[in-house]
Amino acid sequence: MTKSYAFYNVSNENDSFHIQCEWFNVKVDLDEENMSDDVEYGIITVTNLRDYWQCSIDRNLLLDSFPVSNALINKQRNNVLTSAFLSEESLNGSKLEWKINFAKKEDLQMRLRTFNGDIPLTAGALLLKKVPEIKYKDLHKLWFTNSAIASSTSTQINKALRQRITDITKTNNELKETVELMNIKESKNKFIMIDKFVQLLNHKKRKIYTLEQQVKTLNEKIHGLGEQSKKRKRDEDDDEDKGTNITVVKQLKTTKIVAQSLPLPAIDDSDDNFYYSDDDMDCPQTVR
Repeated sequence: MTKSYAFYNVSNENDSFHIQCEWFNVKVDLDEENMSDDVEYGIITVTNLRDYWQCSIDRNLLLDSFPVSNALINKQRNNVLTSAFLSEESLNGSKLEWKINFAKKEDLQMRLRTFNGDIPLTAGALLLKKVPEIKYKDLHKLWFTNSAIASSTSTQINKALRQRITDITKTNNELKETVELMNIKESKNKFIMIDKFVQLLNHKKRKIYTLEQQVKTLNEKIHGLGEQSKKRKRDEDDDEDKGTNITVVKQLKTTKIVAQSLPLPAIDDSDDNFYYSDDDMDCPQTVR
């Protein structure tokens, strides 16, 4: 069975106590009704360097000693107890603290306190029996053995963590370089795209300007042609008017000439009254 070891110190007004928790790595589940009450979770050993106290931690003990309360709510009880025995000083931001004092006779009482903000709340207590002096040597030897195991395990864990940190740092640096290269490449691509867009935009502007100039030139030509057409029409109208006038004059002249060229009607000399007016006055005879 794999075990975990936790070592921590608790002081009161008169003494300093050194605590060793030998944890069996069995998951604490006080809500499971079908689990045996005899399940063991670990052993607590306490010494003040003169005497030893010890207590075996089983499911039944935890159920009796740490009931559900305001200081130990049901959904957090399992995790709080596991963390407290393994010397965790807090859980989910809530402080955990052990207090030790002498109980009746020579026994010790370990009280677990949780905190609601700065207000301490007692979650429960364990009673540790004093170990007979005859077992001190064995406990002392076991303490050193467990300390060596814990130290070796801690060294291996620290070594693995350092290696892990080294690997993570290396990976992180590689990722940083990759990200920087990607950013540089992306920036270059963006600049290239922007440059191409600017070139295309400038080309479009030049083309638009050229087309505008061509349209302007065409409009000027159209305007010029329109003016020329108007002028030509005016000239044609003037010429037509002149031609009409000339034709009329010619026609008038022709008419006059024709009129002058027409012979007078024959005069009947027998009509004696032709050269006389009605008032018997003589009329002059027209001579041609």
